[in-house]
Amino acid sequence: LEYKINMKIHKGKKIELENKVKDLIVNKLSQAIKQKGNGILVVPGGGSPSGVFNLLMLSNLEWQKIHIFLADERWVLSSDKYSNYKNLEEKLLSGINIPTENIHQFSTLKGVDDYQRKLMETGDQIDVCLLGVGPDGHIASLFPNHPSVEYGHEGYFEVNNSPKEPARRISLSKETIIKSKTIILLIFGEEKEQAFNNFTNDELDINDCPAKIAKEGIDSYLFTDINK
Repeated sequence: LEYKINMKIHKGKKIELENKVKDLIVNKLSQAIKQKGNGILVVPGGGSPSGVFNLLMLSNLEWQKIHIFLADERWVLSSDKYSNYKNLEEKLLSGINIPTENIHQFSTLKGVDDYQRKLMETGDQIDVCLLGVGPDGHIASLFPNHPSVEYGHEGYFEVNNSPKEPARRISLSKETIIKSKTIILLIFGEEKEQAFNNFTNDELDINDCPAKIAKEGIDSYLFTDINK
């Protein structure tokens, strides 16, 4: 893959970067609402977005016009400790005034096709795809040197053998992430230093570091507090 070099990289203190991320998300979603009446926001699980979520709670976004989807989800009930939705509910949804029908929750009963259909019915392109990066360089449930990176279709798909527990999950595909209008990567914390090194190492490709998928986007950003 030829990587575009127009990815915007922001380095600095975490709290300052989180404010910039919040402003970027508000700006891009507000533009989408102006243009087409609604905005689609994809969010990750994990701890990376917590600070951004806190700031978004205080923002003046028109939440009633925003649809939220998960970048990936574990194949568990939403009450399970492994559920990304449970994490999202605690960290963001509990503090914003958003209609229930705009929060798109994965159902283990209805499966991946149902979640894919919900995304397609909401819009054919994600407006803002916010992604945390794992210490191994994974994004969503796309893992290094793993079949999940090879999946070649748009939308959500089932990941059955995740190297991280729980093994069964759903994930956005690399095609759908790349097609997003704006992609924002977060690499925060000393434990992510190797991921950052892999991301900036031109000798590695997306199989070695799936976070590099973001470099293929038309409008992509990296925010990191790793100063190297």
